[in-house]
Amino acid sequence: MRFADLNPLWVNDVDGVRIGVGVEFDCPRGCPHRLMIFFANPIDGGPPLDSTYHPAYRFNRLSEDLIGLTIMPAVHWKDVTGWDQENMDDESKWVWTTHWLGFIRQGEVW
Repeated sequence: MRFADLNPLWVNDVDGVRIGVGVEFDCPRGCPHRLMIFFANPIDGGPPLDSTYHPAYRFNRLSEDLIGLTIMPAVHWKDVTGWDQENMDDESKWVWTTHWLGFIRQGEVW
């Protein structure tokens, strides 16, 4: 599958000051979710976004364009599939399952 077929868009910061801090794209599984990942090396050359409001893990981007994008390492997207109201604010008690585990290499997804 081509990455371009997943309607990718660069992610910019909320203030519009930082560009290319990550990428969002349609889920390769064909579900209605859009996945969003953040880079250790944003397009704008600045530091990665602070993980206070974003997932802490950062991916290495090995290309400058969306068509031929390579991201390292593999993307392991997880969903929360269970928690109880009493422990909702305690992530250590959440039940996680793999939603998609795959690779984006030279514009191809598998």
